[in-house]
Amino acid sequence: MGAYMRRENLLPDLTLVSTALRTEETWSLLGAALGPDMAKRDVSELYAASPNHLFKIIRAVPPEVRALMLVGHNPGIPALAVQLLGRGDAEVRQRLLEKFPTCGLVVIDFEGDSWEEIVAGTGHLERFVTPDTIS
Repeated sequence: MGAYMRRENLLPDLTLVSTALRTEETWSLLGAALGPDMAKRDVSELYAASPNHLFKIIRAVPPEVRALMLVGHNPGIPALAVQLLGRGDAEVRQRLLEKFPTCGLVVIDFEGDSWEEIVAGTGHLERFVTPDTIS
């Protein structure tokens, strides 16, 4: 997934990573593929976080961060993604709910100048990629 993200220029300004062992291992592989300059912050609150709590974490991100990535857990991350979507393919939204595999990637675009402005239903689904769907 890291090689795909680099190839597609999907490079975050900041990545928030759960402190759980599995997500730290995932980040070590992703971070190595993305490059040494990737900013990462460990956030213990991502573990078992509800979508509402994830909203709070996102809204606290400084506005100079234009591209944010979360490395967290099911069911919070896919549930948050579905709540954020206002537009996008209904079939893909359903796939998000049914199966969000390890290293699944959802790219959601928002308009606005601040993470504080993020509310449910305002995101546009740009893509949903799983390890099985990339070549």
